[in-house]
Amino acid sequence: MRALGRVETRYLLRCGGCHGTQGRSPETNVPSLSGQVGWFLCTAEGRSYLLRLPNVTRAPLSDAELAELMNWVVFRLGGASVPANAQPFTAEEVQAARARPLLSTTLVADRQEIVSSLMQRCSAPASLAAYGRNRGGGDAVLRVR
Repeated sequence: MRALGRVETRYLLRCGGCHGTQGRSPETNVPSLSGQVGWFLCTAEGRSYLLRLPNVTRAPLSDAELAELMNWVVFRLGGASVPANAQPFTAEEVQAARARPLLSTTLVADRQEIVSSLMQRCSAPASLAAYGRNRGGGDAVLRVR
């Protein structure tokens, strides 16, 4: 058994419970990350969406630690889905995103809109849209105070 690195340990503690230890989760509950999260770096909207998700913006990590974690998620778990010209997240980018968190929105519908754009503009696969299909047409509302 190998020892886990610092970032992988953070992922398991902060994200792995829902997204799965290897980034694979039941699509009806939580979006899978493995082999597909990298597509979100194809557009500015997708990139921003990842950083502005409530559990991301509220993670009890410094901006630098969160940037490091999100880079691990996208570049490690995203695998071949990461665009060739994708740039890593920076602490400054995380700080700016935290100032504009997604607080009261229809997250599923917003994600579906971004995914539709990724499919049209970036040739992302239709499998990226699996999350949200059986969730009442994207009307799930999350309100965070």
